[in-house]
Amino acid sequence: RWYVLALCYSAAGMDDSALNIIRNGFRVLQRKGKPHIPSLLLGAKLCCKNPKHASEGIKFANKARESFRSHDMHFISAVNHFLGVCYGPFARSSTSHTEKMRLQDDALRLLQDAAATAKYNPEILYSLVWENAMQRKLNAAIESAAECLEMVTGSSVSTWKLLILALSA
Repeated sequence: RWYVLALCYSAAGMDDSALNIIRNGFRVLQRKGKPHIPSLLLGAKLCCKNPKHASEGIKFANKARESFRSHDMHFISAVNHFLGVCYGPFARSSTSHTEKMRLQDDALRLLQDAAATAKYNPEILYSLVWENAMQRKLNAAIESAAECLEMVTGSSVSTWKLLILALSA
């Protein structure tokens, strides 16, 4: 119930309300000892959209990883993608320089793993381009952006914008 309601709110563009529903549903299911993996993944995805919720997104994704017993490559790729996207903003808000560097390295490693696992997912590749650009690793960002553009056959305006930003930097 919670999951379907959260999906409806998310589809309507009300991501904060959807995240609140996922939180409530997670608490109820956690008391029963039955985590609902799709809810955890939706929670992680919603947290990826807002940098304020990065630490919570990491918790959702890690809980989903712990709860899943199979080695489904699509699932592993999705969890790594959400973790990588959440680690980036979380690292930028960190106060310790060593912690920031470790989290940034983890973000890139997780996104690279996700991109290697799901070879034809432009959303993951876009996130990898974004994180490389944010960390000023421009050569890697440009290469990944060009690969992402090839993947979507040049039809993604946001990928073109990201490539132009990386080239101009």
